[in-house]
Amino acid sequence: MAEVTQSRISYNVNGAGLPMPDRLETHLRAINPKWLLIMDNAGMCSDYAHKFPQTNIINRNWGLTGGDENVYARLSPSAWLDARLHEAVDGVWLYTANEAGINAAWDVELMRLIIARRLTQVKLVLGNPSVGTPAIADWVSPDKREWFQLLDEHRDQFVLGIHEYFGGIAPSGFIGGYPDGTTGDGRTGVHPNYEIRSNWPLDATNIGMLWHCGRLASINSAAISFGYAPPRLVITEHGADDLGDLHGWFKKFAVSGGRENIKAWKSLTYLWEKTLPGKTNQQAYFDNVSYLNDAVYRRFPNVEGQLLYTWTSNIQWVDFDLSTASTFQTLLENYAHATAIVPPVTQPLDVSKNPAWSTPYIKVIGGPASVNLRTGPSLAYVSKGLLDEFTPVNVYGDSKTSNGWIAVERFSNNDYGWINIMSANLMDLPIIPPVVPIWRNNFTPTELEIIDLLVTLRH
Repeated sequence: MAEVTQSRISYNVNGAGLPMPDRLETHLRAINPKWLLIMDNAGMCSDYAHKFPQTNIINRNWGLTGGDENVYARLSPSAWLDARLHEAVDGVWLYTANEAGINAAWDVELMRLIIARRLTQVKLVLGNPSVGTPAIADWVSPDKREWFQLLDEHRDQFVLGIHEYFGGIAPSGFIGGYPDGTTGDGRTGVHPNYEIRSNWPLDATNIGMLWHCGRLASINSAAISFGYAPPRLVITEHGADDLGDLHGWFKKFAVSGGRENIKAWKSLTYLWEKTLPGKTNQQAYFDNVSYLNDAVYRRFPNVEGQLLYTWTSNIQWVDFDLSTASTFQTLLENYAHATAIVPPVTQPLDVSKNPAWSTPYIKVIGGPASVNLRTGPSLAYVSKGLLDEFTPVNVYGDSKTSNGWIAVERFSNNDYGWINIMSANLMDLPIIPPVVPIWRNNFTPTELEIIDLLVTLRH
């Protein structure tokens, strides 16, 4: 059976005073989104759950507490559940909090209540912290152990949401400093100048901390460190926004349309004229959004969607509104037909052929004398265990764009997996010969599907 194509890129919709409802429905049918968030319109959530049965609908009830940014302080988990239980119908997911950090104790208590009461109809999108929060070290704090455990053991009911915005151009925050490679204290050449489009990396997952868009490796590694699989994850707010750490760089560019500062996509006309010349505002925005999908999000199997903020008639958010962005919508529809969501499964290996070389052994570079054997070619995949230094392995292939991941078999053990050769060196290997792709499930991908390859090495 052919794999169902669904768009990972979708929308965070303001359901109060919804603009252009017919256009929204037509557009959603064209992109067939995996996820869709609707704010302050429970009736619309149920209606869309029936109209789009393949789409996971999220109900954000901002009005419940006059702002879900303070829900932790205003409602106990029990009171929150009592107030929202009636909304858990038609398979709709409930959004718990918004940009209030991660309150693991509150989340765990709520999840325990739902499990204890066997409320299988209640499905949660938890967390939804703002860009850059919490601090990286907080993901591995002890209170996260049970939090990650419940997210893993009840994947059909509990999903993690986070917010990720870029500032001006998609690679903002990839490494640190400003996008042009300078810093606020006057340093230069910190990284390539991302004001030049050709400098944007094809695979951004291993180049830095990804402070703004892509802080997924930190989350996934934290889950794995506690012994659990990375959680299902949705970027519940996404797009362009004003990020405080970039104000020094923003000063280089005029603000379009008489606005006070650079912020959402409609304010970026002049910035994009300099950095993405020849593109209209909507074309440039799509370039940024689709790039992040290709270079970051699609390379993490547990990331299921990026929901663009917003589709709205609220004057406060007019610069974010995409309801009248017909060029952007058409580009997204065409793109959705050219790409498919890769389900979060183990990266398959073609082990029917002889290995490229027999029994080279692992030499660990720095750190502990062992390296993780993972189920796929990135930190997003679960570790199957450790390979000690000098473990003999058979080498089957290299993941072409995953920056140093090689498929191996623990010698004479039929234990297949992936190791990162940035942290381990395979000794006694000859020069790598040309490569030939093997496609998964007879699916003929575009150039954007390279991450879904296992590239085997010819003799």
